[in-house]
Amino acid sequence: MTIDFAVSRMRSTGWRASSSVFCTLVVLTGGLCGCASSDQFEHWRMTESVAPSPADPVGDIPASAVRVVFFRAGGSPAKVDLPVNVYINGQYQASLVGNTYTEQSLCPGTHRFAVQFDDAYRRYSTKGEGLPMVVSNQPMQYFSVAEDASGSAVVKAVDGRALQGVGSLRLLQSHTLPRVVRNGCAKG
Repeated sequence: MTIDFAVSRMRSTGWRASSSVFCTLVVLTGGLCGCASSDQFEHWRMTESVAPSPADPVGDIPASAVRVVFFRAGGSPAKVDLPVNVYINGQYQASLVGNTYTEQSLCPGTHRFAVQFDDAYRRYSTKGEGLPMVVSNQPMQYFSVAEDASGSAVVKAVDGRALQGVGSLRLLQSHTLPRVVRNGCAKG
């Protein structure tokens, strides 16, 4: 159906009967032109190029909170693109792929950190597992997420002074949102 045909039909059958046909034709033509001329793919930004920074005591971050940074440095070529889920006290923090990091403000004390390659088959029950680890009152603390000899994901504390030039501390993972709930820190 062309526009000329639609206009001639409007003249012969009356404006009201044919106006809906004409409007439908215009909307469909405009919609098809819009789809054909635009980029049809979504582009996600998986990371941001920013370095870790100490916690600022503003907003909902308590003054005594410290910044905890989890980073993943590469790993085996077979698993470098597989995400490792990071959980803090049973709550989701991030899914790290190779050479990225995530950060969170936590109160000093003992927290349970769990890391696991895709655990959907276990219905994410591994978030309740993990190791108790002490977060001291140092302003910045680092934890490495790596692959052990058996191919499982593990987390371990790392001295911040040994991290000069570590490439995985340049790209902040930003494609997921943390679900960690921060409560106020106890006054010391």
